[in-house]
Amino acid sequence: MFDLTDSQNPILQPELSQWRCEPWRPTNTELQQLRQSARRSLVTAALRYTSALPWHSDSSAAWLTGDPDNCPVVLTGHQPVIFHPGLAFKYQVTEQFAASIGAIAVAVQIDTDEGDAGQFPVPAAVDEETVAGGGLWPALTQRRATWTAAAGGAPGLLGTGQLGAVEQRRLTAQQVQRWLTTAGCRSAATSFECVAGWYRQLPESGMSAAVANTAVRRRGGIGSRLLELPLSWICGLPEVVRFLCGVLRRAEDFFGAYNQALQGFRQQHGIRNAANPFPDLHRAAGVDGERYELPLWLVDLPGGRRRVVWLWHRDGQRWLGTESGVEVELCAGLEAESLLSLRWKGQQLVPRGGLISALLRLLFADLFVHGLGGGKYDPAVDELIRVWWGEHPPGFAVASASRYLFGEQRAELLRLREFAGRQRELQYNPDRFLGQSIFTEQAEQRLRTLLAEKEVLVSELQRRRSAGMSAAEIGTQLQRLTERLRETAGADLQPQLQVLQQLSDETLQQLENRQWPWYYFLPPPPLP
Repeated sequence: MFDLTDSQNPILQPELSQWRCEPWRPTNTELQQLRQSARRSLVTAALRYTSALPWHSDSSAAWLTGDPDNCPVVLTGHQPVIFHPGLAFKYQVTEQFAASIGAIAVAVQIDTDEGDAGQFPVPAAVDEETVAGGGLWPALTQRRATWTAAAGGAPGLLGTGQLGAVEQRRLTAQQVQRWLTTAGCRSAATSFECVAGWYRQLPESGMSAAVANTAVRRRGGIGSRLLELPLSWICGLPEVVRFLCGVLRRAEDFFGAYNQALQGFRQQHGIRNAANPFPDLHRAAGVDGERYELPLWLVDLPGGRRRVVWLWHRDGQRWLGTESGVEVELCAGLEAESLLSLRWKGQQLVPRGGLISALLRLLFADLFVHGLGGGKYDPAVDELIRVWWGEHPPGFAVASASRYLFGEQRAELLRLREFAGRQRELQYNPDRFLGQSIFTEQAEQRLRTLLAEKEVLVSELQRRRSAGMSAAEIGTQLQRLTERLRETAGADLQPQLQVLQQLSDETLQQLENRQWPWYYFLPPPPLP
């Protein structure tokens, strides 16, 4: 099982002891009623979805569920990809906190993003002989592997890619094992072998890579007590449809409020990048009328594709569509019927940008646990909630951590970088660094001898000056001795710094990568 106690540099904002999950009630009565109903629907749907996952019976008795009318609800979420340790840490801390307060905990799978859910990075040696011959610094590169069935063209939505056949999974595992071994990651290879076996136990066909990742992650002890639910399922809940209809009913005003919140956030925090934390929505006019970009996707569920939603004004009517054209008329008071007609065509409206977090927090969460990215953008969502809904936003917290596959090499890399940054100080003031295992033993002995000689010369220099005698000769000797100290220290440091200079950018990227799959870090199995 993945162990969060081994995580490095944990980030908890605020500190875990300061996390609060007070029941959140909006001041708007209609929103409160919608939220109360939505929370019930969320828990019901999440229980149904989680109960259908492979191996669900192994942990179902410990699931963090309950009555949402009487229990706080903690949410977290991410794309249903293969997690790195920082995400694993976030899920485990969320589970730990929710259990400690008796809360319902739900993990939202952002399955409507595009990409290959089964893809993951693998370190490999550029030259296998480098690793076979030993040494601390193999030349490294990064390969990509996937559990997803091969398909032509660009990847579709994360939730649609199918898990490859068992034979493909076996061959993938063999290749990954070879790459890990050539990179010197034997412990990771052993850890991966265990999890690859879990992937091979899944059905031959008919399962998405996203579901496979979720099931395997939970079997590895990452969020195994959380309820799970994809965003595409959430957006089919009637309460969410009503919530989005409220946005569409005043879409032009919402367009302005969304941009106002983003611009105010940037101004308040001195952010000049107009794409940060989300790009402003655009407005366009032409012979076909006026149109407004909205923070929504029009998702083609059967086709596994998505397009940005635009609101069209044409001939005194309002239409919902994409940049290339209209899809359905948006009649005042009948927005829900318009969205239903989209569902009949296999299409669905899904929030994007800041509207994802706003929807999840307003309708469901008493506390939302983000990673580092969400922790940066959600203050802008707070502003949107205040500007548009007129509510004090529900709380959020941040949890993340790092683990490095090449721990020994990375520690040495940091040490060498510190040397490089302090090279002048090390050379001109070596006496400050003696006895710290910075210099070799031979160089340190030589430096101590030279420093002792320097001390004698300094005393003689002071004596002559006090006596009014010429100290020019002693000053010259001191200059020469100082130069010898600098040369001795520099010559000893140069071989170490040369290693740093010779490392390729690609190797450095692998040494510092914090996004390797969680399943490279499982503890070794117990001895028989």
